[in-house]
Amino acid sequence: MNDKHEGNLVSFRLFINTSGDILTEYKYFPEEDVSKVFPDSETHLIKKVIKEGRLRLETLHDSIEREVQSLI
Repeated sequence: MNDKHEGNLVSFRLFINTSGDILTEYKYFPEEDVSKVFPDSETHLIKKVIKEGRLRLETLHDSIEREVQSLI
């Protein structure tokens, strides 16, 4: 039996909608739910990965948004 699982902890999406608008979207697994899904031995690592991903994606999201707005 394989005990390995995988899931999307943090994701980032950059897309253009049908109106031609450039959009970014980021999602993350709620930190408060980590202990409900992951074993106690992994929660510290999972929370750290989510936190670091959020920090970097927020910055990327804001940067892309500013760049796109400067072109309009």
